[in-house]
Amino acid sequence: MSPEVLAAWPTPELAYAIGLIAADGHLGKGNHLIGFTSADEEQVENYRTCLELGPEVTIRVYPPDQENHKPSYRLNFSDHAFYAFLQELGLTLANSPTTGPLAIPDSVFADFARGCWDGDGGFSVHHRRGRKDQLRSYLTSSNPSFLKWMQKRIKVLPGLRGSIYNANLTYYGPKAIALGHWLYYAPDLPALTRKRVIWERFAT
Repeated sequence: MSPEVLAAWPTPELAYAIGLIAADGHLGKGNHLIGFTSADEEQVENYRTCLELGPEVTIRVYPPDQENHKPSYRLNFSDHAFYAFLQELGLTLANSPTTGPLAIPDSVFADFARGCWDGDGGFSVHHRRGRKDQLRSYLTSSNPSFLKWMQKRIKVLPGLRGSIYNANLTYYGPKAIALGHWLYYAPDLPALTRKRVIWERFAT
């Protein structure tokens, strides 16, 4: 990883990559390894681009372990400085189950949150009989303290109140649309296309 990427912190690109790591990544034990796995090739390419990883860091493709499942894409690399930086922010070896509040500046929190949403959240359409479809936005985590922290930060920054139920932080209707405007505040941000287009159906 280029040292300039870390030196430029805070940047939207690095904050987004950290959000992806918080959701779908892990810190290896004893070898300064940062691992990231996703079923979306686009997501792994976005991650690589944001961290400015060179051609020596290759993406490994693993076939699906069950019928009808997607292949997985894995990108691992070792970087002592970046590993230490992630720990200083508050990331732990097990990440999602144990990670609590992280030291993410307000100026790039929307980018960090977008990375979390692309990793462990998204947008979906809530079909209601006899009524218009409603947009739903959610973030899933097995860590209640992480969800509560995200809920509080989003209440403060874009001013949106979300509900936590069954390991999901959820926003419905106008709140979900407003959340998307906050996450996708510019057209050329790193983001997972298949999740963004669902929001765009309701935002336009």
